[in-house]
Amino acid sequence: MVNTIKEINSLWRPIFPYLADFAESFLPSRGGRIAEIGPFCGVIYELSKRKLGEEFHILCFPPGVERIYRTEIFEEGIFNVGIVLTDPSFSGVRDGCFDFIFFRGAFFFPSIFHVDLLSLFRILNEKGVAVIGGGFGALTPSCILESIKERSKILNSKLGKIDIARETVWSAVKSAKLEGYATLIEEGGLWLILKK
Repeated sequence: MVNTIKEINSLWRPIFPYLADFAESFLPSRGGRIAEIGPFCGVIYELSKRKLGEEFHILCFPPGVERIYRTEIFEEGIFNVGIVLTDPSFSGVRDGCFDFIFFRGAFFFPSIFHVDLLSLFRILNEKGVAVIGGGFGALTPSCILESIKERSKILNSKLGKIDIARETVWSAVKSAKLEGYATLIEEGGLWLILKK
């Protein structure tokens, strides 16, 4: 599984700058603590290069994926990104820790992890914003999408990727009683925006 995740992250590398543009459009302000969550990280490197925050962290799971990020950080020469091996409930991560969270691949891989919206909301700082979901973002050129689409579909299938409806995500939001903080957008994928 870890090798497949590594290949997906490598395949998506040309998309990270465009996903970073997409993520940046939701940043509450420049500065602060920024985290990227899950097994599918890489946008954090772009946000770090752009100096859009004061601290940068990868909160990763499942166990084993942290090795991917240690290697990538070394290869990218981006030594200001911290790695925290955690779980979907963010055990060991203190409340109100982050100003901005980006979580790509959320909801679509229930065989690997579940999305704990209440725990994610817990680690958001006052006035923090989280972008949770999946897709290529609204700003990625179609020529880049076409170049990776088929291989990405095969790799995602290996990891048990499912299609998920907007109503299913909204049901999870309602179960967590976060409707007053949440917006769903379907531009460039399916994305839940949480604003504390």
